[in-house]
Amino acid sequence: MSTSIFKIDPREKIVVFIDGQSFHRDAKEHGYHVDFTKLFAAIQSEHNYVMEYNYYTQRRDKDPNNTKTFNIQQLLDWLTYNGVRVVSKERDKDDYRNDQDSWPDFICDLTVDAMLAEKSADHFIFVTSNEAYLPLFQHLRNNHKKVTLVATTGNSSTEARRRVPIVLRKAVHNFIDTRELKPIIEHIASEEKQNRAV
Repeated sequence: MSTSIFKIDPREKIVVFIDGQSFHRDAKEHGYHVDFTKLFAAIQSEHNYVMEYNYYTQRRDKDPNNTKTFNIQQLLDWLTYNGVRVVSKERDKDDYRNDQDSWPDFICDLTVDAMLAEKSADHFIFVTSNEAYLPLFQHLRNNHKKVTLVATTGNSSTEARRRVPIVLRKAVHNFIDTRELKPIIEHIASEEKQNRAV
């Protein structure tokens, strides 16, 4: 029986993989920023939470006073302190094709981490809209693992390339649109300062 925002059977051991850039973009598409304190609490409320992984690409910034870079680093430090496995890699500004792309080395990292987690987890939650993960989803399903995908179908103004591909939605057991999470994980500026948002 599903009892949570992620529709997880409480008997299942879960592991969560978050494509940071994709998550930030999708939440912004629906007019909110993610409060990671709330997200972390929601994930930990699952009965058999195993581990959460976050993947971020950062611009290499020579200006130590860049507020955006400082805020992201604070978030990554907070996630690490709270037991989340964070994979963060720097890129020069000129290396970026655009802010929407996930880099191949992150795809490899996430795929390897997911396959290593097969022995300890029953249900895999992925927050991404990258079609490159389709073979991984199919592999997990072939090995009798449950797969949930969190992404966005967008709205009338959303560019087609930013919407989750239909083929990904068909490859998983459950699909949750990012907009459904807004009431639960939205960052509210008036709330306590320790709540982490990106």
